[in-house]
Amino acid sequence: MYSYARQPLLKPMVFIIAIILIAGMVLPGGISPAFGLTINEEKEMGREFLKQARARYDFVDDPYVDHFINTLGDTLVEAFPEQPFDFQFYVLKASEYNAFAAPAGYVFVNSGLIAAMNSEEELAGILGHEIAHVYCRHISERIEKSTAVSLATLAGVVAGVFLGGAGVVPGDAVAVGSLAAGQAVTLAYSRKDERQADQIGLKYLCDAGYSAEGLLAILKKMREKQWLTVQEMPTYLSTHPGTDERIAYIDTLLSTENFDQCRGNKKVAPGDFDILKTKIAAIYGNDDVALRQFNARVEESTAGQGKMLAHYGYGLILSKKNRHQEALAQFRAALDEAALNPYILKALGKEYVLTGQYEKAMQILESVPETGFYDPEKQYYLAQAAEGLGMAGKSIAILEEIIQQQPRSMPALHALGMTYGRQGNLKDAHYYLGLYHIQKRDRENALFHLNKALELTDDADRREKIDNLLEELKGKKPSGKKP
Repeated sequence: MYSYARQPLLKPMVFIIAIILIAGMVLPGGISPAFGLTINEEKEMGREFLKQARARYDFVDDPYVDHFINTLGDTLVEAFPEQPFDFQFYVLKASEYNAFAAPAGYVFVNSGLIAAMNSEEELAGILGHEIAHVYCRHISERIEKSTAVSLATLAGVVAGVFLGGAGVVPGDAVAVGSLAAGQAVTLAYSRKDERQADQIGLKYLCDAGYSAEGLLAILKKMREKQWLTVQEMPTYLSTHPGTDERIAYIDTLLSTENFDQCRGNKKVAPGDFDILKTKIAAIYGNDDVALRQFNARVEESTAGQGKMLAHYGYGLILSKKNRHQEALAQFRAALDEAALNPYILKALGKEYVLTGQYEKAMQILESVPETGFYDPEKQYYLAQAAEGLGMAGKSIAILEEIIQQQPRSMPALHALGMTYGRQGNLKDAHYYLGLYHIQKRDRENALFHLNKALELTDDADRREKIDNLLEELKGKKPSGKKP
């Protein structure tokens, strides 16, 4: 057993926290630190971790991907007892097989892991396991509070170590070299806590209506790669120990009376996961690999869902490579298999905008069936089509609606600023371009445009917002409202 006592040195403590967070697991069961994080402290650390992750990671910024992963995640969370955290789910653009939970309910899944899956059930199994880690507070209850630094600083170091690759290697333990006094700390990974997360995660996965067969399937896929080199082996295997034991344990659990009903569960929306996986493989994977794979699938597939997905995916990667005429042909072929599919229609309308066929674009985009979630990308290209047809008023109204729904939408902020500028409305043009450059982290241009907007506007509320933004950009504490 590893005895966890208050550490006299800060840096070893930081490393312990970093490795715990990387692993998504804990110190051996039954040993709790004398001082765990409070709920509010965990929330603060989670927010700071997300901020650090956004600064370093490439997040998948796609309306459908975001909608799917959060709808699925929320469905699973609702099956758990009430928790003090607002869970948020993200897909990271990374080829490695990995998923992990940060403090306070921030759950991350790599795009490469989703691309390796074949069903919604596999993704549900992974998310259920990570939600269980948060539910058990496997991270926060093992982190000893340090009065030497703030939680924000700890979160930054944790994110920095994670993103820099802290030298974590596969196995049951990691020896971490101390950064102070030449000491070393050995952190033993806990199979017991992995088992607890599996047991609790499976219970509520079943309660949510999903089978656990998906979790077994994706674990077996990752196990097949464990004989590869350290560089090629799935990251998940090094951060979630005892894969063989977990597979055997899950299989045994499912054979018990309590889990009999779970094997028959099939809470899966037909086709939705196929769209998710196709988008991730085409847009967020390796371009050359995607071109080869989807070209081959187009040649090999027969009529129906498979052919539709092949043409759709091939069109997406062709569009990404700026081969827009070829992409148009692929999307038209996909519609031959699914005439009213909203995601194919949106992709086709976008291509018409990119090729200057604005009338066709508007006709298509306005006919896209409702998808059950707000899609700023569709609205953005509808605004671009309106602008191309000389309908500046309609374009501005659509862009303002996007910003009302998503104030940090960079494409909408830039387009709105440019459209106002072309209309001669410089006070609004400079204001929205200033907001755009803030999101772009371009301080110099943000200051330029916001100062110009301040000179031109006579609206008191707008002036106060700009003053606060300028103070923030200059490193001063804002005094009032924010936009």
